[in-house]
Amino acid sequence: MMTLFDSTALIQETTKQLIAGGNALTPQAGIALINEWLEPLTEAENTKPIAGKLQQIKTLLAAPAIDERLVQMCMGDLAELTSTMGSGMGSEGEMPSLLDGLASALRAAGQTSKADE
Repeated sequence: MMTLFDSTALIQETTKQLIAGGNALTPQAGIALINEWLEPLTEAENTKPIAGKLQQIKTLLAAPAIDERLVQMCMGDLAELTSTMGSGMGSEGEMPSLLDGLASALRAAGQTSKADE
């Protein structure tokens, strides 16, 4: 099971990678990042929808011909799921703001996807 420290660090690293974008935001980099998230997100019932959306994005990124429009739509859906989870936590602690930042980074990365590389 992932600790709060580990999940905070992974959220921060994911947000940083999504914001940095550029050449680092490739299908291979996306798959590697998704792999880090899948196991911890399948452990809790309330995070399984997010894990399912990540699995869908991973499948799209691994396809020989990547449908960039579909990847962008899925990233938007993932951003909404992440934002909803953050707002459901209330305003206590840093986790809600970290999840809001991650949701914003997902939206931005989805709009500038490099899925065709």
